[in-house]
Amino acid sequence: MDASTLEKLLNSLRSSDAFINLATSPSSGAPNQEGPSQTQPAADAQPKTNPDDIIVTSQSIAVSSRISSLLSQLGPKLPGPDPPPEKAVPEDVGADTMESVIADPYVPEEPTTDLKSMGYVESLSRIEPLLRNTISSNILRKLQDDQKEVETRLWSSRQAILTAHEQKVRASCKKALIVTGVEELEPRESQQLEEELAKALNKFDREQALPTWDALVKRQQEALENLGVPAMFVTSNVTERSRQQRLIRLLEEGLAAE
Repeated sequence: MDASTLEKLLNSLRSSDAFINLATSPSSGAPNQEGPSQTQPAADAQPKTNPDDIIVTSQSIAVSSRISSLLSQLGPKLPGPDPPPEKAVPEDVGADTMESVIADPYVPEEPTTDLKSMGYVESLSRIEPLLRNTISSNILRKLQDDQKEVETRLWSSRQAILTAHEQKVRASCKKALIVTGVEELEPRESQQLEEELAKALNKFDREQALPTWDALVKRQQEALENLGVPAMFVTSNVTERSRQQRLIRLLEEGLAAE
């Protein structure tokens, strides 16, 4: 609404009966400072005005507020541009969170490489950094030492079985020498001793060697997988183990070359 239109509306309002009635009606008096029960008319309470001072009385304030009320009832608001819509912000989102969202936009993560299915040629680029890293190379050497210790222990246990068999054979030969005068075992006795040896070795392999070795392989697979060696994970599949052994030999050659 421009100034000329507003001036016309005000002039029309001042000449209306409603404005004259409002202007001449008495307003509520302000309480006197001498006591809360004493009041005086608005006309008596209105001070004199002079050119230097402008005093807005309670009567002029009341008339002004009623004029504003009448103006708001004259008609609908003139059309104007709609304010831009405000973006809704969740109540539970604080200022720090909003700043973080604006400063750090979402960036999708790159897909991780599947080390389990990585081929031999692709694995070469990952083997070399592992060998150069001091921590990973020390872990690999520790795995080597553990394997050597297990191999030595199993070999010693197996050799003990073979030594016991040889002692039985020598004892039987001495007995045959005393009885027959010939230090030679009879075929039946020799076959019996061989069967006892095979049975003892089979029991050792089934109850000690194989479980111990499988446990060692599992520990190695877990350690190498955690280290990030390609194709390494816990498995008993013959094909997968063969693929793993190929990479393990490559690691052993790299450690030996250092």
